Amino acid sequence: MLPDEGARAAARSRQRVWLVAAGLLQIVAMLLVLGALVRLTPLTMTFSVGGAGILLVLACGIYLVNVMMDLRHRSIF
Repeated sequence: MLPDEGARAAARSRQRVWLVAAGLLQIVAMLLVLGALVRLTPLTMTFSVGGAGILLVLACGIYLVNVMMDLRHRSIF
């Protein structure tokens, strides 16, 4: 294995970890939204709108950063 291949494998591994984290954030956000749909109270509505919104924005940001890094790594962008 060439030294450059090891670095690429490590970068892919780090990207996978970040993408799994983004997926978990989305799952938690959807559970917060589901909680508001099951039982609508002011507290569940606050978590649904505020907490889930923040988690979804964070997950989307992680995804976009990973896509941009991958495009830059492939010399496309």
